Amino acid sequence: MTGGIPVRRGTALLALALLLHAGSAGAEAFKLELPVDCLGSHCRIARYVDDDPAKASVRDYGCGRAALDGDTGMDIALHDQKEMISGRGGSVFAAAPGKVTRVRDGMEDASVVVLGPEKVKGKECGNAVTLDHGDGWETEYCHLLKGSLAVVEGETVAVGAPLGMIGISGAAEFPHLHFEVRKNKKIVDPFLGPTPPTTDAACGVGEGTLWSKAALAAMPYAPIIVYNVGLSAQAPTLVEARAGTLHARAFPKDAPVMYAWGEVTGMQPGDTLIFRITFPDGKKREAKTTLTTVPPAYLPALTTKRPGEAWQKGRYVFELTAIRPGKNGGIYIARQNTNVP
Repeated sequence: MTGGIPVRRGTALLALALLLHAGSAGAEAFKLELPVDCLGSHCRIARYVDDDPAKASVRDYGCGRAALDGDTGMDIALHDQKEMISGRGGSVFAAAPGKVTRVRDGMEDASVVVLGPEKVKGKECGNAVTLDHGDGWETEYCHLLKGSLAVVEGETVAVGAPLGMIGISGAAEFPHLHFEVRKNKKIVDPFLGPTPPTTDAACGVGEGTLWSKAALAAMPYAPIIVYNVGLSAQAPTLVEARAGTLHARAFPKDAPVMYAWGEVTGMQPGDTLIFRITFPDGKKREAKTTLTTVPPAYLPALTTKRPGEAWQKGRYVFELTAIRPGKNGGIYIARQNTNVP
């Protein structure tokens, strides 16, 4: 009996099936689109979620090391701060429809290395937006550009609604969007979904991934991420490279040394790096190294002394290639160029 009304067994089973289907459809309805518009042009994924935060080593969803130990979200980075303030930047969008529950703006856009962690204590997310999507789902968008936020608390937004621009506010060392997904306050890797594989051997996108097919197609997995490469007349540091102060359209013809460098994430012992500089006359200089150890923040550099009294006039192209051996490996390349007037 239900509410005093007799229900046939077949009708009850049909009703139960409809309820289960409705619950399943509701779960499947939460899908994420890309939260940025710059992938493939002037920004790229710099780090994935650490899916093994309890252990000493890192593990991204593809069983690689392209994550920061304990990181709860994925990072989508611009090349440097110069690009961030150029007006080109990177727009940030709602990855799913929802309600704005938290907004913070007004924090300075500067590397936490320069500011010091005490200046952002308790506000590590920086300028940020949090969206509630219902059924316990939340997304959070951190390190946004000061003054760029386009929503207010309590506002309801559609998927793709502008939220702000990529910045470097809060506990950020480079300009990027930290994109975080939570279900009932617990971190979820959007590539794996709410029920990740239970074995370490399971690698790759999970059956319950939250990303739409279009979003996944725009984010092919890379166990090694090479980005922010450059040629400069002075030795690079991470702070300067990420600030963009080393990039120059015109390379000084009398500089004694040319430094070729790039940021690399996810490398492990046994991987190989190849530096290749192509000179204006077509000649090349190449150096190759196989890693035995890898520091946490890796900025490899190659130095080339000036050949004679001045550098040749023309275009110089630098190519940094990372190679992972084995069947799950691959070749990952980033390029940059400069000109000697």
